[in-house]
Amino acid sequence: MKNLIQSMPRLAELVMDRCVTRSDHPRSDPEYSVTFNFSLLENQGKEYAGSRRKGERFFGPATMVECERERLLTHPLSQALLQWKWSTLGKPLFWLNFLTYISFVTLLTIFVVTERVKQRLLSPDASNATEEDDKIFKFRTRFSTGTPIVIVIFICVQMIKELYQITVQKWRYFTHFTNYTEWCCYLSALCYVAPYLRGENIFQKTMALWPLATTVILLSYTSLILFMRRFKYFGVYILMFIEVTKTLFRVLNIFIPMIFAFSLAFFLLLKEQVSEH
Repeated sequence: MKNLIQSMPRLAELVMDRCVTRSDHPRSDPEYSVTFNFSLLENQGKEYAGSRRKGERFFGPATMVECERERLLTHPLSQALLQWKWSTLGKPLFWLNFLTYISFVTLLTIFVVTERVKQRLLSPDASNATEEDDKIFKFRTRFSTGTPIVIVIFICVQMIKELYQITVQKWRYFTHFTNYTEWCCYLSALCYVAPYLRGENIFQKTMALWPLATTVILLSYTSLILFMRRFKYFGVYILMFIEVTKTLFRVLNIFIPMIFAFSLAFFLLLKEQVSEH
């Protein structure tokens, strides 16, 4: 079947038609039913015709995606198989991952807001700058002590999951910008909680602690929005937002050189112009 999908998609479609059995009842009849045979589109490590290696796993829709067989992907057999996979395996895993990530975002938000309320931002050269840092790094509650540890554990688990996806998807993993967003979020979160694990502000001279916090919050909520693409009520609007953003960046690639050219022209013509102020 894999060879048919790759080289003879029309013949593969005819074979897939034979895997769909409809009852003789009218469609409006409550007894009407459709039976799907998924044996040709999926195997669990068994040897199938055309396989060079015994035990090679095969999943038809994945091969269709690789070969860009859109007609086969929209076939009722493929859609039924994907829906069955989603209901039995994908949906529980999605909800587990989604609820876990919501818990992470909620905990991170409460932690950042609580810690920000404790501290008053001062210049690193101020005489009492160290005292302000002591308020959040020296005098800590159980919540401010345990939360960074929980955040690090969550990030480590998520990173292991992302590394597993890299081994499975290989180069295709790097074609999705959502993966870059997640990696930036996790790495920024690790940098943000590092001073709390060490017990001192390692960013005191650069004052990078709270810029890191704002970056983590922005990226975490961006990833949360991308998670919600699976919901039919929000998914369409999120996809529209992504496409509009992509179009905006393409347009900016045209306008940025034009703006730079105009700025350079005015600099060359008006370099000696003295401001009245």
